[in-house]
Amino acid sequence: MVLELLRQDGGVATFVSENQSAQEMRQSVGRYSPDIVCPTCTVAECVASATTLIHDLKKDLPRLNIIAGGPAAIACLSEFLSAGCWQVFRNEREARRAIRRLAIGSSTSQPEGEAAAARAENKRRLGNAM
Repeated sequence: MVLELLRQDGGVATFVSENQSAQEMRQSVGRYSPDIVCPTCTVAECVASATTLIHDLKKDLPRLNIIAGGPAAIACLSEFLSAGCWQVFRNEREARRAIRRLAIGSSTSQPEGEAAAARAENKRRLGNAM
């Protein structure tokens, strides 16, 4: 859904299939050098592989903005943040709004004020989840 919303807003968006290996996904991201990567994790069984991929992407491209979503990502918020996500979103509307802010603020990194606000929101959510 986010992919289509980005395209409607004039963004260039590419889907990387879950049928690809983690190495193939990393190569694809490296080839396109995107400003933002938006992984979705819907089932708990995929949390470990998703967070490993996020960690590896951040190692490859430290300035890459990674925002995640999906029921399993929300349920495992701390793992996704620790892996290197900028923020984990509850729905497409939140993600779309953040992507627009990132696009307006900078094409290579999130504005520091917004990054701090995102971290504070995630900490608040994490505290409410306990």
